[in-house]
Amino acid sequence: MFEHEGVHMPYENNEGEEIDLSEKRLAFWMETVPKEIRRYEYELWKRYRTIFMANQHRSKAVRAWGRTDFVLPYSRETEKKNWKTFRDSFLFGEERKERFDKIVNVAEEYSRQFISRVSEQTGENFEDEVLLTAIGGSSFYGPRKEGEELSDIDLYFLINDQGTESSFERLPQVTDDPAFHIMGTGYKDESRLGREEIHWLLYPHYPLANKLSDDKLKKVIKAIVESTFQRQAEIQAEINNLDQIIDKIRVGL
Repeated sequence: MFEHEGVHMPYENNEGEEIDLSEKRLAFWMETVPKEIRRYEYELWKRYRTIFMANQHRSKAVRAWGRTDFVLPYSRETEKKNWKTFRDSFLFGEERKERFDKIVNVAEEYSRQFISRVSEQTGENFEDEVLLTAIGGSSFYGPRKEGEELSDIDLYFLINDQGTESSFERLPQVTDDPAFHIMGTGYKDESRLGREEIHWLLYPHYPLANKLSDDKLKKVIKAIVESTFQRQAEIQAEINNLDQIIDKIRVGL
């Protein structure tokens, strides 16, 4: 377990220079997560996104034509169009900055409310157990236009726990405005949520509150990286499995 030392912001790079999180928020990720793991992250994300888009395409077809025994193939031409639509959903310039600032403000307020609710429900001070609160996903590397499919705000809590006992996930609710996808995990590789191949801390994230010193956070990430490397065969097997799923989707199986 960690003894935290108050709030530490912002992060520093390998030269000990402060990183301006509003302008260089990828720097820390690229310096602490090896290229090979970043490649795995991309390969997994690309395949999950492809499957999501294919399922959305089929759902829209069912709504338009009604249910049928015929399974609609997902052609490469349709996939190409969907990727273009996805790329076009991202904001740029001043709109991007304004949307990101709005997400940060809303996420900071929501995270405080969420911590308070958990504390009330459990009778324990959840805030004492939270080492890091961050946003990730498209909210971080985008953001995308408000209201786009799968554009909910990914809110993460790093908990002072080495196992999975404290791990949790709350999917976005229909009534949420804005919609939040909330995940909490311990700080070990084995603490990741069951459907995660790679711990969220190894993905790009934007810290909202951080109780770990820069040095301790780098040690946590390094330990997760080392454990992740030991699971390379497992991760590659999942990538291969996703490829097989996509091949079946393309021919309508």
